[in-house]
Amino acid sequence: MIKNFIQNYTQNLITLLQNIDKNSIEQIINILEQCQKDDAKIYQFSKLMKSIGVDSIKLSGCVVANDGKENNKYHKPFYEEAKKICQKVKDELEDNSFEVFDSYHYLEDKFEKDYTWCPYSQILPVIGADLNIYPCQDKAYNLENGLIGSIKDISFKEFWYNDKNKFFKINPSKDCQNHCVANGKNQMILDYLDVEHLGFV
Repeated sequence: MIKNFIQNYTQNLITLLQNIDKNSIEQIINILEQCQKDDAKIYQFSKLMKSIGVDSIKLSGCVVANDGKENNKYHKPFYEEAKKICQKVKDELEDNSFEVFDSYHYLEDKFEKDYTWCPYSQILPVIGADLNIYPCQDKAYNLENGLIGSIKDISFKEFWYNDKNKFFKINPSKDCQNHCVANGKNQMILDYLDVEHLGFV
């Protein structure tokens, strides 16, 4: 099933890339370069993505520092207008063939974590193009404190079932003092696992 999914995904990506002409690629690059200067480019970019066959898009703010206040300060001058445009993209462009996920929001002020294990590293790990396994997209290609293992010479199944300790070597309280999309989910999972659950019917 996973093999079929990867084959279908790869074929869809190849078809999409084959159908993009040079002019569209230049438009994409120009729009992305201008997004910070002109919030309206968010809509233009989203519309272009839909026109070339992209079926799903996620709108989110860039993380410019490992400090929430600094990130929010960066976004504040254009946040309200950009948020309206994200809503416009969703209202006007989303349909059965094009999904819009609006993830643009202010960040938490602080990125400190008081837990030592990341449950989400076992729920949503990342396989990099280098065939290394990372706990998340934030740690992808971070060989110093983000590498869990590799599937260069073994199957993913072998990697997964061999030595569970690898999932505990990254300590969020030390290694993840940065923005983390899974922080809230990790906290819920850890809270759940920390409770003595009563038997119930």
